[in-house]
Amino acid sequence: MKVLKKHLLGVFLCAAVYDVEATLKFLVQTNMLEGILAEIYGLTDAFKEEYERKMFIVGLARLCKVGH
Repeated sequence: MKVLKKHLLGVFLCAAVYDVEATLKFLVQTNMLEGILAEIYGLTDAFKEEYERKMFIVGLARLCKVGH
């Protein structure tokens, strides 16, 4: 289950890299933003491969940049 959750969260991180405004708009409209961020932070250690770590770092950086 942890692997599936990691890959599903990766979809949101990739979406944030591609179009952060649309991703945030969707997450806020569906009231999922806090839950998704909590899950991503909870699975930080699960992102082990280089591409997963890159997706994690760049996706979160894009989300944080929009927030400021």
